[in-house]
Amino acid sequence: MPKTSSFKAIALQSPRLALLTLLAATGCSVIAPAPTTTISAADFASKPGDTDVKVVPPPEKSTRTTSSPAISRPGDAVTAVDVSQVIGPPPPPQPLDLRATPTPAPASESLVLDSLVGQINGNPVYASKFFRDTNLDASLAGKVNLLKNDAKWKAEAREDIRRALLDKVRDELVLAEARASLTPDQRKGLFYFIAQLREDLISGAGGSEATVDENLREREGKGIDEKVKEDLDTKLVQREIYQRVASKINVSWKDVQLEYDRREAEFNPAPKAVLRMVWLPADKPELIEQFTSRIAAAGSTPGAFKDVASTDGNLFNSGQGGIAERTFRKDAYASGDFFPAKELNDAARQLSVGGTVGPIETVGANTNLKRVAWIHLDSIETPPPRTLYDVQLALTRELRERRFKEESQKYLEKILNQGSFSDVKDMTDKLVAIASDRFLITQRP
Repeated sequence: MPKTSSFKAIALQSPRLALLTLLAATGCSVIAPAPTTTISAADFASKPGDTDVKVVPPPEKSTRTTSSPAISRPGDAVTAVDVSQVIGPPPPPQPLDLRATPTPAPASESLVLDSLVGQINGNPVYASKFFRDTNLDASLAGKVNLLKNDAKWKAEAREDIRRALLDKVRDELVLAEARASLTPDQRKGLFYFIAQLREDLISGAGGSEATVDENLREREGKGIDEKVKEDLDTKLVQREIYQRVASKINVSWKDVQLEYDRREAEFNPAPKAVLRMVWLPADKPELIEQFTSRIAAAGSTPGAFKDVASTDGNLFNSGQGGIAERTFRKDAYASGDFFPAKELNDAARQLSVGGTVGPIETVGANTNLKRVAWIHLDSIETPPPRTLYDVQLALTRELRERRFKEESQKYLEKILNQGSFSDVKDMTDKLVAIASDRFLITQRP
């Protein structure tokens, strides 16, 4: 099949067409109905140096009766025909309405919007296509009025562009690997696969091909052909990742057991004692007497000690009801370590749920000032343990995901070292400059 110059131009503007170009060059054939050509606007894009297309206005209908001329067929000799005898005289020239003619963009602006900023595996990266394909045009334009600060806008734009560019580099390199790994038989099968993707897309949308194409252009800015190619590339990348990474990941039962043992405290958490304490200065007897009466009145009523510990005068975490949460070994509350001071710790060990002990004379650990304390055991929380069999599926999934990330990173580092692409920082700088001209300057009031 001859490769026309216009096809090359389209392939350069849309790197994802490279696979289809390669397939067409192999000369593979499939059994299909009579070919139907789908033409998009890109097929009519003029190349540099082409002459302007002149649009001839439709002729007026002739009121004269004329004889029908002979219809020429391919191969017939072409003879001069008096057009005025066939369709009548041409209509008078119409004045050009300049008001309906859009003002062309300045040449400098056109160059900026279509600027070539670099290449990935030999495929050019154009600014306008990059912003459109990554949906950055809408988000960057929206942030201009949202941030209302040029410096902040440029900082966020740089980070958004850098991330999108890294994703594009990764996707293009993986896609190139996927294309290169196809066998001749697999390339032949792609013709059927492409047709199936197209059929699924049309049937899934529940409309005709023309309707689906129109809806796609309105919703995503791309026609059905471009959408099919995009879906094909996605399938190829998924296949490549599975073959190179996912298929090599194996999680054994022994791996799951070791992970469970390593995280035993997470799956079998220790019991937690919820203690509350009132801590008063020893040199304020009136305050001590007030709290003594309140604590005695509270007794073992649930929540009553918390109310007392929340009042002003309590020096121990009164804002949260004097709470002190401490963990201890299972079935070992009586030997738990709850407080640094021995007298407080010994008193806490004697408590049962709902019990209160005090007053206890103690000394502040940091101030060495004498204190008087009461301790109340509010509750003991014992989370239910989770056995290995309870969490084996979750652990297997976590291990697979962790190893997938590790192997993916190794694979990406390999193809990044082998791939050919322009410096990411240099491309980012160019795209940020173009984005500033395109969105920041033009949209500022």
